[in-house]
This record gives sequence, C-alpha cells and structure tokens, in this order.
Amino acid sequence: KMKKLKTLILNKITGLFFLLIFCFSAISLLSRSNTDPYFGNFTTNQKINNLLGSAGSYFAGTAYTFIGISSFFIPIFFLIFGFKKIFGIRTNYVIIHLVSLIFGIIFASIAFNFWLLNGGILGDFLIKILNNEFQYLLINKFIFFLIFLCVHLIALLLLFFGLSIKYKIIKIIINPIIRILFFITKMFKLNYLLNILKTFNNITS
Repeated sequence: KMKKLKTLILNKITGLFFLLIFCFSAISLLSRSNTDPYFGNFTTNQKINNLLGSAGSYFAGTAYTFIGISSFFIPIFFLIFGFKKIFGIRTNYVIIHLVSLIFGIIFASIAFNFWLLNGGILGDFLIKILNNEFQYLLINKFIFFLIFLCVHLIALLLLFFGLSIKYKIIKIIINPIIRILFFITKMFKLNYLLNILKTFNNITS
C-alpha cells in the first residue's frame, strides 16, 4: 500500500511538473515576438513582449528559430504526458517517447521546408544536405517523390509515437494517406513508362 501511495504521489508531482513545462512553453511560443532577444539575436531593445519575460523570450525565440513550426510539438508532448500522469493513465517508456518526438521533429522540419513553411534553421540545413549530396538522384521525379513520401511518413510515425497516440488512431490517419500516396506512385510509374516508350518511338522512327 505504501509503495502504491508513493507511486501515486510521484505520478501526480511528475504530471504537475509536465503541465508547468506545457504552460511555460505554450505561453512562450504563443507570445513570441521577432523583436525579443534570443540566442543568436541579441537586441538592444529593452522592452520584452513575451508574456513570460526574458526566460520565455529566449526559449521561444531559440526554439522557433532552430526548428520552426515543429517547436509547437514540445508543449503538446508535455500536455499529453502531464494529464496522463495526473489521471493515472499508464505511461511507459517516457524517455523513448521523448527521443521519438525529437527525431520526429527533425523529419517534420524537413517536411515543412518541402512545403515552403518554416522548418527552422535545422530544416534549411537538412534540405541543403539533401540537395548537395543527392542532387543527382533528386533530378529523377520518381526518386524525389519516394524520398518526399518517406520523409513525411517517418515524421508522422515518429511524432505519433512520441506523442503517445494510440496505434488504432495512427492506423486510421495513416491508411488513407498511404493509399493516396501509392496511387500517386503508380501514376508516376505509368508516366515514367510512357516517357520511355515515347523516347523509344522517337529513336526508331
């Protein structure tokens, strides 16, 4: 009984701590201002617009600059796990979920940059590496699409697992996306074969 009580108290404290991190990160990001100081942008502006002062300014500015839109996954993670801990919902392998979220954010940053959204410095950096190292492959539309598909699927799977979203929900969301993408892949293959046939006909005629 004492052991169960200690576990219960520890879970409540951990949950409250996670919810505090959620509140801090969410308010900081939502009240972020480009004129506020953060790591890499030391401004002489004395007025800090962030609702949580210099701490919020440095956190939000640095996170948004480095990983862009993906920074909003941070408060979502702590909100989900905070509530789970407080209400006694089973949460195993929190560290593994956190690691999965980090890698999910990395892939999401690339995906956001694909759509010309803010993937942050990290997204820009990784896109440049892909362009420089695999430029000869990315010229091929079919290979480009496959890489594009893999990046998005990996990002979704890692983020869903990181945020502890149930497998059934993941399946419901992912299945139609996979079907659509496979249909597009088949269209790409068909188009590729038609181009080969046209080229062959031009050579033989």
